[in-house]
Amino acid sequence: MTIMSVWSALLGSLGVYVLVAMIMADKLTPVENIPFGFVKNILFGISVLVFIAAFVIRKVLLRIADTNAPAVVRQGSPAGAQPPAAGKYIVAIIAASGLSESIGVCGLIFFFISQDSAALYQFITISALAMFVYRPRKEELLQLAADMQRRAGSPPGR
Repeated sequence: MTIMSVWSALLGSLGVYVLVAMIMADKLTPVENIPFGFVKNILFGISVLVFIAAFVIRKVLLRIADTNAPAVVRQGSPAGAQPPAAGKYIVAIIAASGLSESIGVCGLIFFFISQDSAALYQFITISALAMFVYRPRKEELLQLAADMQRRAGSPPGR
């Protein structure tokens, strides 16, 4: 539940960006002498790189072996009821979601300098799509827990 709550809050922040843009639209004036087409293309390129980086970082974070964490949390441990796999998974989800959300931030910044609402919606849509692609999945968490359990049971060096 915690993982879904965090992810939902990050996804919901995209709606806040659109709301802020709609409220501020009348108060903004486009910045003069900026090649908006070029800046927009650069930001879209950055967005593609961020989309790919979120994928890579998420995979890397999920593959890192946590040799110090017990395979199963013992009752009464200070870690509470959260198994190590859940902690590892939430870090990967937050990293991927944060990177995905930054695509929407690019759109918001571009909107503030250009007042191009179509570009804002494009960036927000790409951001939401990335967050959907990298959303938390119960099956993935269960697989991670099983892998960590299996690794804890195997001899050192494997």
